[in-house]
Formats: sequence, C-alpha cells, structure tokens
Amino acid sequence: MELHVRDVQQAEEALESLNRLHDGFIKRLLLESGDSFDVAGSQHCTGDLSVVILFAHYNFAGERRPSTQAVEATFVGVKDLELSLGGRNVEWNVYDFSVREETRTSDLGEREPCLAAYLVAPRLSPAGEWSTRQCRLFTFREAVFRDVHVA
Repeated sequence: MELHVRDVQQAEEALESLNRLHDGFIKRLLLESGDSFDVAGSQHCTGDLSVVILFAHYNFAGERRPSTQAVEATFVGVKDLELSLGGRNVEWNVYDFSVREETRTSDLGEREPCLAAYLVAPRLSPAGEWSTRQCRLFTFREAVFRDVHVA
C-alpha cells in the first residue's frame, strides 16, 4: 500500500484507512536536510527538509494486521518544525494523527498554502499528572504513507 497526500482530502482518506494511526507509536523519527558543503567549505543552505516517521501500527480500519506491521510516512517540503515530544514511556503513543490545511511563510516572505501534521498523544506534566495533548508537529507540502514490516 502506498498513499499519496497532496491535499487535505487525500490526507483524510489515507488516515481514515489507517485508523488515524490510533494505538500506534512512533518507532523512528528522522529529519533530513538538503543542505551541503561545497568544495570550498561554504555551506549551501537549501531550506529543503523532509521528515520520515515510522509508526508501529497494526490497528487498521476494518482489519487486524500482524504486530510487525508499520507505516512509514515521508513528508517533504517541511517547515515550522515544532517537535515537543517527551521521552517518557507512553508519550510516543498515538491517539490521533491528522492533517489540516494552513498557510505558512515562504522563503521569500510571502504566505503560501501548506498542510500541517498534528498529533494527539498522552503527556506527563512536571507535576506527574497525565493528560492528552494535541500539538502541531510541522508544516509540509506533500507526503507518502507506505506499509512496511519491522522486526
């Protein structure tokens, strides 16, 4: 399975078929930059970021899959990265994953349409109390969700 997302309707269809990644957890999170150094040692800043999230997830809508099932989501054209994820045991669990239409500031300072990824997950407060928290993870241009298997 490979689900392409370029608008909020495609995102809704994809996430609905994935049961909104409910009861999954983030197994791997990777941030990749298109930046590089040239031969003279100068940094070439592209502003080209992508995020790859491996969700351990087998609770698909309408069917159960093996516990080795996972969904790899690759997001391109990433900006406005705001990851605020605790490292406590269950804070990487996914209650809900959603995508919304938004606007953001382009590299030229103009407003441009984009998509934004949101995560609802448990959160432990400094006082030791559990709550549910929704946070915007980042904005992006497009994404692909793929079935993968993990050991």
